[in-house]
Amino acid sequence: MTFNVIKLPEQIIVGLETAVPTIDLAGMSQVKAEVIAKLKAEQAALTSAAVDDEFYGINFTTNEQNYLAGVKVAAATPTDASYTVAAGLYAQFTTTVIERSAIDQFIAGAYASLNESAEYQLVGGHNLEVITSLINGHGTFQLYIPVVAK
Repeated sequence: MTFNVIKLPEQIIVGLETAVPTIDLAGMSQVKAEVIAKLKAEQAALTSAAVDDEFYGINFTTNEQNYLAGVKVAAATPTDASYTVAAGLYAQFTTTVIERSAIDQFIAGAYASLNESAEYQLVGGHNLEVITSLINGHGTFQLYIPVVAK
């Protein structure tokens, strides 16, 4: 699987957050799809503060695996469910797949590609998804995974 390495600035994503199961890919995909459906239904409440027209998903780990689906903002309030994506190098993967379980398989393949890379290695406990295609039903899905040069 091919990827590009790009530098991303720090980004703040606010939205809807949930814990996701990690032992069952189908269950994880279902939980993420439910959060995205809820975001689609409630998007007007979030988009007023958005700094662009995209929707984002963040997979991250605290004491459990979490997923946050929302929009990029200039600043979060203390009551927002939010995640700050650190600035740095990211491997960028792109696909036209727009079905959640197929996307999670694509993500697993992206991680496998990075594990086999001679030039880059994984860092960080998160990844950034551009999920606009899952909200509007067309377009490309983009995945950004933090990396450093070996």
